[in-house]
Amino acid sequence: MHRLSIESKYPINFRCEDARRLAELIKNHQSVELIGMKRVGISNFLRFFLYHPEIKKKYFGIHYKRYLFIPIDLNDLVECELQPFWLLTFKRVLESIDQTSLPKNISQSINHLFDKAIQLHDLFFTVDALRKTLVELVRHDVYPILFLVRFDRLLDHVTRDFFATIQSLYDTAHGKLAYVFTCYRELSEFKPDIFDSNTMSVFSKALYLQPAKTPDTEIICSTFEDRYHIKLDERVKSKLVELSGGHVQYLQLGLAILSEYENKALSPKETEKALKEDERIILQSEELFSTLSQDEKSNLRKISSGEVADIKDLKNEYIWKTGMIANGNRPLHIFSSYLTDYISSQSDLSQEYRDGTYLTNKENALFNLIKSYLGEVCERDMILEQVWSEYESFGVSDWAVDRLIARLRKKLKEMHSPYSIKTIRTRGFMMVKKG
Repeated sequence: MHRLSIESKYPINFRCEDARRLAELIKNHQSVELIGMKRVGISNFLRFFLYHPEIKKKYFGIHYKRYLFIPIDLNDLVECELQPFWLLTFKRVLESIDQTSLPKNISQSINHLFDKAIQLHDLFFTVDALRKTLVELVRHDVYPILFLVRFDRLLDHVTRDFFATIQSLYDTAHGKLAYVFTCYRELSEFKPDIFDSNTMSVFSKALYLQPAKTPDTEIICSTFEDRYHIKLDERVKSKLVELSGGHVQYLQLGLAILSEYENKALSPKETEKALKEDERIILQSEELFSTLSQDEKSNLRKISSGEVADIKDLKNEYIWKTGMIANGNRPLHIFSSYLTDYISSQSDLSQEYRDGTYLTNKENALFNLIKSYLGEVCERDMILEQVWSEYESFGVSDWAVDRLIARLRKKLKEMHSPYSIKTIRTRGFMMVKKG
């Protein structure tokens, strides 16, 4: 996340209700769990919220300059471990101090603490130095808000002591510090033994970010068009927005796919067919569905098949709060027909079992690539470059790579192939030949 973000140029009324609710909470130094289905657009919204020049003036009142936004994207962590996390947090706080009127001698002292933290590489020293820094900020009427973006990346490593440290920093800052954790589930669902639901109900408030409404989705789509030098026919653009259901990754993937048809004018009907049949869209739907519990999947199956569901029983459910289902001016439905079609396809006997196992285009590209490195490591970056040619511009999730590998492994086994794929941790994958 950076200040030259294109989202900083969105109209100030972009996702205005979401912005108002988030600002209201952190203005009162209330920590927040910002939750949404995977890749729905939390990062897109936060780039707007963090970097739009008018946000603080609009939502934080006459003392808006006191609020210091400090984005800490856990994607910047090479190692998802606690010591690197606290060092990254300290670094981002230090970088943000330039926006404050902190006395020069205090800033220099904090810089010295950070340099020493790097040299010692000691967890306790790093946390204590960060604590002193936050105290100095609050003492000078600066209220830090730590935006822990993609916090779920760290969850395998959090401990009770870690959460105790999070709480103690808040207490040391006399309640003038706030956290914004972003993830796709409430923290108490991930680690109930650490993030106890009773404690979390006091410590933080859950704020669900649902798919963007149509006007906001159109804003996102237009900026994507400008960024990637794509100009869509208005009818095609309208169809793309409709199909995405306000889910930013669906929208971005759709643009990637349509960019491959730039020399061919597609009708809205042809657009829908091309998008729904594309493997990238199907993989994204598969990822969304995989994050659900069995009960949540069952409810979505019922809704996709047109069974009447009692909305009252669903209002406290994850699939309702995240906007995965909605009613509005229509009967109860799934937010995007991409996901509806995916769920329906899982209910049928799949083509691969009717006609024999076969490899899709991306599976075949992946197989040929890794096979060309037979007995050697095929780096993850190489897979992204070769199998997802659109990766550099549009991005591909690690989950999509891992899922494609899993599907290829399964099919190689079904086909009694002499080849198998090994995972080489932190690097990539290796194909080996049996015997």
